[in-house]
Amino acid sequence: MYASQSVVTLSLICLLRAMPAAAEEAQAIDVAPESQVLETDVAYRYPGLALGLSLGCTGVLLGAGMVVQIEGGDYKGIGTGMLIAGGLLGPSAGHMYTGNWLRALAFTGGRAGFLLMGVLGGASALASGLSGESDNGLGAGLLIAGVIGWTGLTIWEITDSWFSAEAFNEEQRALAIGISPMVLPPPAGMDEGVGTGLSVCLRF
Repeated sequence: MYASQSVVTLSLICLLRAMPAAAEEAQAIDVAPESQVLETDVAYRYPGLALGLSLGCTGVLLGAGMVVQIEGGDYKGIGTGMLIAGGLLGPSAGHMYTGNWLRALAFTGGRAGFLLMGVLGGASALASGLSGESDNGLGAGLLIAGVIGWTGLTIWEITDSWFSAEAFNEEQRALAIGISPMVLPPPAGMDEGVGTGLSVCLRF
């Protein structure tokens, strides 16, 4: 019995000593209001950068490829490769940056199809002109359709890269974790003393 009373007395002494320290610690804490909950870092993609990558890669590769082709020499093959890369892959740089690989692949495949259509149409129109046999405008029609289709998809994807970055950011913000300090009320059965803790907020 005496041992039990000693344990209880020792516990009360420790608790009373801890109260002032807990109170001072609580006063030193700057409690963050609910509107200033700190969010954890989330991945972010800049829409302007996505648009710039699509536009820049397309323009630089096509422009440099044309310059190399005009200069000629032993580098014409490199110029052709740059033109193909700029025409097919350049506009997809923004979607690659945002990680939207399926959309980049779809746009690239569509441009490849229109590019092939234009090449076949141009070849048919050229062969018809050289041979003097009419193809009833089929070659010219395929060439025009290929150019219009390639141009339309290119402009569409370059513009869409901006919205792709915004969609990526919205997905990242769908689950945000907020943490803020808080002061706890006294434990049950105690008139004095405070505690400290952390408030965790999940936003869906």
